[in-house]
Amino acid sequence: MKGVYAIHEVIDMDAFIGYTGNKKFNYPLINLRKHFFSLGSSGSGKTVLSKVLIEELALNGIPSIAVDPQGDLASLILPGKSEEIKNQGLSPETLKRYKDEVRVTIFSPISSKGIPICLNPLEIGNLKLPEEEIIPIINQVSTSLTKLLGYNSQNDKGKAAETILYTIIMESQKGGISLGTFDNLASKIESMDESTKAELAPFLANEKEIDLLVRKIRFLTVGEKELLFNFGVPLDIDMLLGKGKFKTDKTQISIIYLNTLTSQEQKEFFVSILTTELYQWMLQHPSESLSCAYFIDEIAPFIPAGSEKPIPKPILKLLFKQARKYGVACLIATQNPGDIDYKAFAQFGSWAIGRLTVKQDQKKVENALKSLSSTDISAKLPTLQAGNFLLFSPDISDDIIELKSRWLYTEHKTLTDIGIQKSTSAALRERYKPYLVKAVPKAPSTDSPTKTKEKKGPSIKQEPIVDGAERHFKLMIGETEIKDIIEKNRKKHFLIGPAKEDVAAFTLALKPLVWAQVTKSEKNLFRKIKHSQLDVLIDAKSGEILTYRNNQFYNIPDFAKLSVLTEPEIKVLRFLAQKRLRYFPADLSLKTTIPKGAVTKSLKTLVRHKLATYEKVGKGIKYFSIIDLPELKISDVDSDKPVLTKEKIPATVQKPTLNMKQLEKMVSNWFQDSLIVSHEIIYLPAYIIRYHGKKGERKVEINGVTGRQVGVNGL
Repeated sequence: MKGVYAIHEVIDMDAFIGYTGNKKFNYPLINLRKHFFSLGSSGSGKTVLSKVLIEELALNGIPSIAVDPQGDLASLILPGKSEEIKNQGLSPETLKRYKDEVRVTIFSPISSKGIPICLNPLEIGNLKLPEEEIIPIINQVSTSLTKLLGYNSQNDKGKAAETILYTIIMESQKGGISLGTFDNLASKIESMDESTKAELAPFLANEKEIDLLVRKIRFLTVGEKELLFNFGVPLDIDMLLGKGKFKTDKTQISIIYLNTLTSQEQKEFFVSILTTELYQWMLQHPSESLSCAYFIDEIAPFIPAGSEKPIPKPILKLLFKQARKYGVACLIATQNPGDIDYKAFAQFGSWAIGRLTVKQDQKKVENALKSLSSTDISAKLPTLQAGNFLLFSPDISDDIIELKSRWLYTEHKTLTDIGIQKSTSAALRERYKPYLVKAVPKAPSTDSPTKTKEKKGPSIKQEPIVDGAERHFKLMIGETEIKDIIEKNRKKHFLIGPAKEDVAAFTLALKPLVWAQVTKSEKNLFRKIKHSQLDVLIDAKSGEILTYRNNQFYNIPDFAKLSVLTEPEIKVLRFLAQKRLRYFPADLSLKTTIPKGAVTKSLKTLVRHKLATYEKVGKGIKYFSIIDLPELKISDVDSDKPVLTKEKIPATVQKPTLNMKQLEKMVSNWFQDSLIVSHEIIYLPAYIIRYHGKKGERKVEINGVTGRQVGVNGL
């Protein structure tokens, strides 16, 4: 018999999650094989109810992986206080069991606040599965990488890149070859055989698309993305679930704290690869009983409604559809039902619906339930109190169950990065220490990592160079690549005949940069002073500002011209450059509060250094700026924090010549309310190439990270 009064006759009393009226309500955990969906406005208690389920799973020996976008789940690591637990009608003995039998670990990508975790989407392993089950795995990996590399999967270039990646990864999988690293993937694409090229030819406009893809892949090994792949313990589902070689006497709850990732793109990529790994693990570890749970809080951005397709959407839909057959419980929570792909609803057997105040949300839930239940819930949804839910679960009852969630055995608070760091004990860190990725230093070499046949070119003799061990950006351009670049930059005759220039020599140098930490002070709406710290890179020889973002460099050469100016001269120039208008000296004196005599003297200096010019207007003269310095805010030249290495490379080390006092004056006077608080000399690898022709010698510098010419359209 079904029905609300027959609940206790048909369920196992193994998961106490709340109350129906004055009676305890026990939810059958085996029912989670059909998944559980918590829904409600902010403050409705949906996350608490989801955490209750995770606690109950752990107390019954079932591990969980929980994706935490904001820090709300991380407090599962903090057991509640015994007295408070007792006052809430819970058992202190159960609290003790939770402390003794459950291990909670907070994993933090690209950060050591929790246990740092990294992923390697290329480590797919030897899948002993039918090809129809391997295809979606390889497809998801290639699609995820394509989007992370910055391609639009809806246009031809994105589809071509995705096809190349899919083909190479699938070929490696079939051949039992482990790609292992992005360098290996790039090399594999560069050296693909003719039959593979012929297979891919219909999808490519030209071979330049392959070169661009290889370059983008190699950029994944520098900067913040390098931390995503090489910093922490490698993502391993057995480790996250405490199974296999990681099995212990405690039940594992693994929290994946996403807030340490700095962009939504990175968060989506991480969730995509995590879900793909879980899907792969699930296929290889089928279970008739409930083996584990996978919970994603605030899931809407990862599986939105409509045609929008963020990276994890396809694999999440596939997991929700297939997981019940393999014993994996999927739990999700969201505020707005309309934000989630409607096809996902159909895969969830239990719905816990909390307070919904928006009529559109109420309608969507009512419409979804109409075919499943005759109960009218429209009047109840906006009046539900926090922690109260309407539970729809046909396997338990034909009727809607009015449920009040129980209290947690753990604290419910939002943990920040600092809270996570404090909550991750030294003993827990020691436990995962043996599994941390250990970087393997490369032997000093400028050889290309590829095995491509070297093109014939000019005989190039390298000048003597020495090893340097300074902190520097990672060298990305090898010898074969630089030879191609050298040949491309040689001046040639228009149609026929030999090249106009010979290559005299090339060397690899470490160019000094000032990495300055600049503090900016500004008042907010409440007149309170807010301080922000920014990273600014400046060429330590020329004085140019370099902006480093998304693994690209952009130079602002005009900033170097400020080094010859006094403080009043910089202030006058900054006002002219900011306003982009023409001013009489008297007007400038009034606007800048600088005496007229000092303004007139400053203007003459600016004209002499070709930073400003003038025009006669009647009997007077108006001045205006002629330099290109649109970046008038320090935030406009803020750089990504560089990820540096001390890896020895055979390079000459250039000495910095910039006067730091002069630099501090330039920064503080041009960028108002900004001050250099600390600085460090770091280095940028650059190839110095000397060409020789009839008109004499010509020198070209090539950025060793990007392969672009220094000083031409950026670096």
